[in-house]
Amino acid sequence: MTTPTTSDTGDGLERASVGSEVTDTPDDSAAVGVSDGTGSDEPAGGVIGAHTHKSRTRRVIGVALRIGISLAAMALAFFALSSIFSSLNWSQVLSTIRSLNDADRIALLIGAGLFIATQGLVTASTLPGLPVRRGVIAYLGPAAVSSVIPGPSDLPVRYRMYQSWGYTTSEAGLSISASGIFSIGAKLVAPALAGVVVLMTGISVTDGVDTTLVLAGVVLVALVAVSTVLLGSSRLTSWLAYWLQAPWNLIARLTSRQSGDLGPTLHRVRSSALELLAARWPIATWAQLLFMVSQIGLMVMALRFMGVPQTTIGITEVFIAFGVVSGLTVLPITAGNVGVSEAGWVGVLGALAGSQYINQVTAAVLVYRWLTWLIIIPLGGLTLAGWRIGERRSNRTASTMAST
Repeated sequence: MTTPTTSDTGDGLERASVGSEVTDTPDDSAAVGVSDGTGSDEPAGGVIGAHTHKSRTRRVIGVALRIGISLAAMALAFFALSSIFSSLNWSQVLSTIRSLNDADRIALLIGAGLFIATQGLVTASTLPGLPVRRGVIAYLGPAAVSSVIPGPSDLPVRYRMYQSWGYTTSEAGLSISASGIFSIGAKLVAPALAGVVVLMTGISVTDGVDTTLVLAGVVLVALVAVSTVLLGSSRLTSWLAYWLQAPWNLIARLTSRQSGDLGPTLHRVRSSALELLAARWPIATWAQLLFMVSQIGLMVMALRFMGVPQTTIGITEVFIAFGVVSGLTVLPITAGNVGVSEAGWVGVLGALAGSQYINQVTAAVLVYRWLTWLIIIPLGGLTLAGWRIGERRSNRTASTMAST
């Protein structure tokens, strides 16, 4: 499938969010002869083929490096936690996990199912007419990719899924951009609310937790300010485009892209975003809220089943830890936020619970991460395979009907 250019989509920013990774086939001009400046004509396919090979090699190296960074982050997180909590015993952690009975396992799997369902609702909430069942597919498949390969590696997959279901390039790009806005917004709102909870309840937290909450609050204010400027009025949008044009041109040169005039692009984004948000923000907001509740509820279940009592770690403490982890994972440094998420959860909950419960807390965090990250990889892989098989069948059926 060849992805249309920026001019085809009509929305430069949405197209940029998907990126050139979506395109998986070379341009048709590869078959055209071009002169290499030596007086002989050489098929462009050889030149472009060599360039494509180098590009794929760089991409593979980049992916391998990012996976290596993720594994190093996981090892560093476990080493740091072992150093901070001297009473942390990994054999006891594993023993605690193995002590789960069948009823506990079933309950946790149900909680994980609700987690996936609410994430599917979040995905479907920004694309009009998309059923929740397809929202689940559009979450699981791409999430399996981003759980292994760091960065926005899920966006091209989700983009192709939307197009295969009949949505236009503009609708797909705008939905992906809107999903990113709501996701980042929720991850910034959570630590800001957690900071309010800390102030109201007087719960004692470490300096690192305070810093994370404050920084998330500052970024949230900045994001709200930029959104207000962009969406507030056409005049403010033009002003923002004027000041962003120079850095936009610089980024375009560094990434070998055509920059163009940013003004018309931002105005198109503004009008499309207003049209989408006006109709979808209530359901998208409620979907994000349900998704947050499913995550907090799943962690509470894991803590209780691991033997951490309500009097030691309640919902309030779990929400504070959730806010800290949300702030730490706004930018996906590692695949599936591996290492960062574990360190955040155990660091906050372990400090609040005390050393006597550190093994139980760590066991609960590992179970939670298995259900919200590790299990997504095989489930998403199967979902992705099923979608590809269905897409190929649809293409064959369409080809057969066209030939007759």
